[in-house]
Amino acid sequence: MLIRKSQLKLVPPDSSILNCEPELYNFEENKDTTEMFANLMFERMKELGGIGLSANQVGINTQFFTMGLDLLRIDIFNPKIISSSGKTTLEEGCLSFPGIFLKIERPLSIEVEYQNVLGEYIRTNLTGLTARIFLHEYDHMLGKTFKSKVSPLKWSLANKRLNNVREKLKKEIRQRYIVDTYKEMANIGLS
Repeated sequence: MLIRKSQLKLVPPDSSILNCEPELYNFEENKDTTEMFANLMFERMKELGGIGLSANQVGINTQFFTMGLDLLRIDIFNPKIISSSGKTTLEEGCLSFPGIFLKIERPLSIEVEYQNVLGEYIRTNLTGLTARIFLHEYDHMLGKTFKSKVSPLKWSLANKRLNNVREKLKKEIRQRYIVDTYKEMANIGLS
């Protein structure tokens, strides 16, 4: 699979690829390009300001996601959750739904298995934020988004909050523009 970073564009939130389980990543077919693909995905994730990005979010139908910050990075191919324990509720965002934040309940710790960029199987325990990011991206591997974790009412309220913020920003920008225009006119003697 030869991919260019310019191809890695977020699909619209209503894209059908976000609602389908992606195909297993085939290491045999992609052995020469797997590392490059993972590197491009991580770079794209950072450009988008995220801490996790799934292949299907950028239109690629395969079980892969990358997660991390700066030098801390994990590339996850063909993930499985073995077990989970505890519960915690925190606010989450999603690159597929910019500006929307939802309180989501998730397990506090998980045992997972996945393949790394070399195709090696890794089995490990994740906790806290690392577990949360893994679970959020894993939902994408199940053809789900964080929208499916809340009621239609909570989703509607989150959208309403986002629209209110947008309107407030528009109003502030218009007011600044008017003030700046009057200042400019006064400076050149037009007022």
